[in-house]
Amino acid sequence: MDLFVELAAMPSPPGEERAVADAVIRYLRDLGLSVDEDDAGPKVGSSMGNVYCRLAPNGEGGEPLFFCAHLDTVPPVGRLQPVIEDGVVRNAGGTILGADNKSAVAAMLEGTRRVLAENRPGGTDRRGHPRRAALAGDAGALPREGRALRDVSGGRTLCNCGGRPRDR
Repeated sequence: MDLFVELAAMPSPPGEERAVADAVIRYLRDLGLSVDEDDAGPKVGSSMGNVYCRLAPNGEGGEPLFFCAHLDTVPPVGRLQPVIEDGVVRNAGGTILGADNKSAVAAMLEGTRRVLAENRPGGTDRRGHPRRAALAGDAGALPREGRALRDVSGGRTLCNCGGRPRDR
């Protein structure tokens, strides 16, 4: 819940997702993971590129996963001030909460943390690629040449990209 509230407090309208991307990168690096960011951002007028993180195989078994989520929200029209009241998160600032898509991002990051903490099995996919445990970018808004969403895992793809990818 703390991670989601932290992310929800950061404005991230389309093209201005840098603060959220930095928080995601910091979280993944704090888990001891290597993180890459491509150069798609400037090509599409964004302050961030696609952020990639891969977990190396740790043996046989398990199913490769590919997580994908966008980091932008609709522009807030007021102050972002997420609060938890009676177990429900809402924005006391009178504008958007930013749950789309930051709730999915927080869940994917927590899933990645648990895979590592519980040493869940995960080998390579049918093509010999290592499991993909996390990817966060804005696949829904990138033009065809920058789109990150592809079935690269050979396993299950878990995606919350907020709609159909489109070309600009």
